Amino acid sequence: MKLLKTEDWLCLRKIRNSIAHEYDANLNNIIEGLNEICNSFDNVLLNNLEKVYHFSKSKFMIQN
Repeated sequence: MKLLKTEDWLCLRKIRNSIAHEYDANLNNIIEGLNEICNSFDNVLLNNLEKVYHFSKSKFMIQN
């Protein structure tokens, strides 16, 4: 699976927000799908930040 670039994620978030505000519940499936994509990307970012944190902590002996 190809990872989304930040610009792509922001674009998807903007589309999702527009759909959510412009249309009623008949487009819930589209909104749910876009939410799932955005949430997946959020998780990728959080996982990467956690890995960077742990690497930095071990590499530079950062104390809590």
